[in-house]
Amino acid sequence: YEWADVIAWDPPHRFVLAWHPNPDPVAATIVDVRFTELNDGGTRIDLEHRAWEELGDELDRSTRAGYDTGWDLVIDAFERTHATE
Repeated sequence: YEWADVIAWDPPHRFVLAWHPNPDPVAATIVDVRFTELNDGGTRIDLEHRAWEELGDELDRSTRAGYDTGWDLVIDAFERTHATE
């Protein structure tokens, strides 16, 4: 099943997803990822995950708790993979 819909696409600067990693999505949160070129040749990645209120109170709290550490794992893996390129 599809986990997200692309709702904004502005390469190489930004993309935004309506994020619904549930087979029966009731609502979607928003994942906004921005890329900024740094003077040292690197790239800064900013990820904002918002619109938790769309999930309702109970699902909002339990789901958000998992993502608080989950995105760190994803970004860390991405950095390790691309640090040597």
